[in-house]
Amino acid sequence: MHTNPSQVQQVYMGCDALYWITDGDCQKQSFAAFEQTLQPRHMIVSEFWIQRDMIPMDFVTMDAGGVGFDSFECVEQGERFQMRAALRSRALQYISDCVQFPQLDALTPETDWVCSQQLEGVFAWHSHSQVTACLVVDRTVRRVGHWPLKQHDEQVHAWARRLDCSVPELQCVPIQQIVNGSLPCSI
Repeated sequence: MHTNPSQVQQVYMGCDALYWITDGDCQKQSFAAFEQTLQPRHMIVSEFWIQRDMIPMDFVTMDAGGVGFDSFECVEQGERFQMRAALRSRALQYISDCVQFPQLDALTPETDWVCSQQLEGVFAWHSHSQVTACLVVDRTVRRVGHWPLKQHDEQVHAWARRLDCSVPELQCVPIQQIVNGSLPCSI
């Protein structure tokens, strides 16, 4: 089935391709195949393309802001931090080559999309040879870890230990479940 780009409502940006999502249908396309033809309303971006940082508020001089940037303040063990998530520059380049920004209503990190309905917990999944783990508190993604699949065992354990939480069970996630928003947090 061939999908007309003007009908695409969501696009998932994986580490190596874009996935059109229309009426439950999901089609993989290379980044080069689009060249400003997509006009999605919502784009979900793989954690592969996102840089996440936690900065003590004493060192925050200003909020960088901009397209593909989000931040919030939090307090942990009495210390104030700013949590930041930003698209890597190469991701911004791919997106601007493939999508018309004025048509885009939302740009959402994969973890925020997958865990949007979850109240609390620690979750981990792998897709595209990458492992992602997240800690959700009060419906907010508080921490995200991201590792190559072949290096994840020790790193996920160390990440969970630092956060003083249980080690999550790793789930294999097909791309179709990610684009449908049906895993792993809503399972």
